[in-house]
Amino acid sequence: MPVTNIALAKPVFEYTFSICTLITNWDEYGLMKSSFEEKGFTNQCEYLIADNTKGNTYDAYEAINNFFALSKAKYTILVHQDVRCIDSFETLTTLIAELDIKDKGWAVCGNAGGVYPKKLFFYLEDGGMDKKTTEELPQQVFSLDENFLLVKNSAGLSVSYDLSGFHLYGTDICLIANFLGYHCYVIKFYVRHLSNGNYQNLDKDQVNFLKAYSKKFPNKIVRTSCLKFYMGNSAGKNKWYNYKFIFFWVKAFYKLRYKLTKELR
Repeated sequence: MPVTNIALAKPVFEYTFSICTLITNWDEYGLMKSSFEEKGFTNQCEYLIADNTKGNTYDAYEAINNFFALSKAKYTILVHQDVRCIDSFETLTTLIAELDIKDKGWAVCGNAGGVYPKKLFFYLEDGGMDKKTTEELPQQVFSLDENFLLVKNSAGLSVSYDLSGFHLYGTDICLIANFLGYHCYVIKFYVRHLSNGNYQNLDKDQVNFLKAYSKKFPNKIVRTSCLKFYMGNSAGKNKWYNYKFIFFWVKAFYKLRYKLTKELR
């Protein structure tokens, strides 16, 4: 069997950007694509689509994971069909180079996002309004808006398999990136987003989002082949609950809870 040295097997990308869109209207998509091409997104780019013009063949999560799987580029751009490119190919590659210098651990960037409890950051025209925050960009954030997302393919990200719909995938991919140790940023790449967003089924998608994530990051006792320890979302609990005496009672609590919930099923 052949043996490959990973030091000699660097990934080879055919393009700089895969520009990916879930489309419901060919004319709208054509205008979006033309706006990118006019700004230099041509020879070094490929364009991938998920065709929903005859109905919801794909939801956003399914389409995005297919885009990641098929992309032949260094970066995947997820962009709405109602976006028009204003800044150039050269501007974006320069911003990426600057972000690489600032933080090699970045994985996702966009033009709008936030971090609690500080604030939101914007750099786009959105629904006819010019939104540019006064703070110097790039700014690290915890969630990004879906109108324009740029993902570093070498990070190996995906969106959640157990989620569906057309909302919150920007938040989902940022949470996954953060969980893997990467960071997400708002950058100064300007586009025109023609609408204020589609909020249909947002409440339902939020419920499903919270339900899915409650299973992914619950407080629990982790057991490995050689260790047992408490893991939660609080640094204080993770420290104190793992002291030997306290951990004894934490284990007892979780054993009792498991027994009761198992019997109630």
